[in-house]
Amino acid sequence: MKAALSSSLFLFIVSCTVNVGITWEPRYSLPGQCRRREFYSTCGSICRLNCYTVQVRKKCESTRCVAGCFCKSGFFRNRMNGACVLEDECKKVKNNGTAIENAKNKLMDDLLKLLLNNVTNKARAQSNLKCFM
Repeated sequence: MKAALSSSLFLFIVSCTVNVGITWEPRYSLPGQCRRREFYSTCGSICRLNCYTVQVRKKCESTRCVAGCFCKSGFFRNRMNGACVLEDECKKVKNNGTAIENAKNKLMDDLLKLLLNNVTNKARAQSNLKCFM
């Protein structure tokens, strides 16, 4: 239930910030709050590499940046626990029979694309898209 609520909130935030010019600060958004294998940047790529994107060699073409904690060079975000891990550790997740992370990441990426396309199309139709908290 908590994961579903978290995903729903994330999708709500994304849908509200698309085309509105709002940058939502990530949970670890201050320099002192970065975890092991992370560094803080005021303008890091919005295309954060994770175990799924590195395995499928997915390319991101966005030039937008956000402030927050990012994995150090050579490390990738494990979206199951949020930790920055080596590429070999990403493969262990898959080889141990827990390919759920990869499926979950692909599903989230696909849902996000659908949501962004839907919001973009609605925003074009309704120029005054607003979000209320």
